[in-house]
Parts: sequence; C-alpha cells; structure tokens
Amino acid sequence: MGNVFFITGTDTGVGKTTLTALLLLHLRRRGIHALAIKPFCSGSRRDVRLLSAAQDGELPDALINPYHFRKPVAPAACELDCGIELPDVVERIQAVQERCQTLLVEGAGGLMVPLTKSFLIADLIAALDVPAIVVAANKLGVINHTVLTIDALQARRIAIQKVALMDQPRRDASASSNHEIILQTRPFADVIRVPYLGQDAGRFRALKKIEKKIQKTIAQVLEPDTFCASSERRVNRPLQIEAR
Repeated sequence: MGNVFFITGTDTGVGKTTLTALLLLHLRRRGIHALAIKPFCSGSRRDVRLLSAAQDGELPDALINPYHFRKPVAPAACELDCGIELPDVVERIQAVQERCQTLLVEGAGGLMVPLTKSFLIADLIAALDVPAIVVAANKLGVINHTVLTIDALQARRIAIQKVALMDQPRRDASASSNHEIILQTRPFADVIRVPYLGQDAGRFRALKKIEKKIQKTIAQVLEPDTFCASSERRVNRPLQIEAR
C-alpha cells in the first residue's frame, strides 16, 4: 500500500494517538491530503475524537474506528469479539486509503496485542505490508521494550520508518541516555526524541499550537517530501495475506 504508515507502540499509554494527530496535522498543513484511523479501540473513544478533530471531521467515527469494544482490555478479551477476520480488517483500511494521499493507521497498545484470537497487531501490519513508526515513553525500561519491538518487527520483515521516544513530564535518570543506548544496541534504527508536549497535549486546540512549535521534530518522523513527490495518489498493489 502506497503512503500508508502504521503507528505502533511499545506499550499502551506511550503517546501513539498524540503523535498520530501531530503527524496528521503536519501533513495536512503541508498540503498533503492525509487521514488517520484507529481500527481497534477499547474503552473510551477519546482517541477517536482527537483524530477526527485533526482531520476536520472528514471521516465518521465508523470509518475511523470500525471495531470498538466497551471494556478497556485487549480486543481479543472482549465478549464482542466474534467473526472478525484479518482480510476484512485489511479491506476496511484499504477502503479509507483510497480516499486520501497518505493514511496513518494507529494500533492498539503494543505490537503483540491480540486483536482477535487468531491475529495480533503485528500480523495486521505484516498483512498491510507498510512501514511502522514505533512510539515509546522515554523512561526507565524503554530500552528493553523498544529493542524487543524492533526485533519483532524485523522478524516479520516489517520496515521501521522511525522510533519516537516521547519525553515524560518528569524525566528520570535514564531519559538522557536511552536514545544513545538504543542506537548502540540497534544502530540501524532511526531514533528521535520528541520533547514533552504538556498536560494539554490530548486536546485538539493545544495540539495545533504544539505542532507549529515542534514542526521540525515532527518532520523528522515523517517528512512528506521524502515519500510524496507529487500530489497524485499511489496505485495499490494486491496484498498477500498469509494465515498464521
């Protein structure tokens, strides 16, 4: 799939939605017709509302988030999980991709979160055959979580677009060295640090102001000039979905 990027994380609550919304604002301000979706969501739909606002309400919630579960647990643990097949999820994502030049797809939790009893987040990314952007909280423990995520992506031959370390409100002793050690451990990974965005980063109005302030940093994660040479839509090639 051309110009589709999957935003995954090392855990839940690491800043995936915030970064996805910032990337969405950045691309659209640069004249790229970008959209963002979060196919699977458990519990609150606050993330869905933020993504909707960042794309001017262009998509209804049913397209941004076709699979919503009331319980705040892994989708596979929800009683509503019935009959969801990987090809169907891929088809829904493709349908939205056809509406735009660039599509951002946000995952739920980390790479190994089971979406159903038969496939994981990692399986969905592999089926889409798109690059992944890894989001991690820059704090103690992030080296282990990030390296494991990188290795899991590599094992599935999934390209890694960028690793974004999100600074936290209170920086612990590891925050200044995590970036360097991850690079030493996995020198092929492109790792950047995103500064702490403030307590209001989950609010759309605040996020619009933040994007303008840190646009150079956001451009390091996904710069449209590097993947969109023209305003024409890319032609999708057929996807090959392998059964687990």
